[in-house]
Amino acid sequence: MQLHKMKKLDIVIETAQREKIIEIIQESDATGYTIYSIVDGEGMRECRDDVSFTYTTKNVKFFVIGPEEVIHEIIEKISELMPNCASILYVSDVEVLRKGQFSQKVVKRAVRRYKGIEA
Repeated sequence: MQLHKMKKLDIVIETAQREKIIEIIQESDATGYTIYSIVDGEGMRECRDDVSFTYTTKNVKFFVIGPEEVIHEIIEKISELMPNCASILYVSDVEVLRKGQFSQKVVKRAVRRYKGIEA
């Protein structure tokens, strides 16, 4: 079994920024993302939990796994949003079993095959 090195980007940001973050990720070469719809916690901007805030002031958490250059492309665009809202972003090293799941070329080829476009 061989593992492949990748980067994992975690973003916790106000729910009001959710659609913009999705747009940024989808415009990048990332092959996908995962969202935790509502996350609670406490930090510099006080406690954010079910009791304290409405849906629009809650936090949402994203994570994206991909090659370093893709993750840095996303960070560059997201960093413009961060000074204006409650947010945290961090990157970590991860190892994945199936490297091809994080390659646009491989994913596009698989979709074409599934749709019967390519033998």
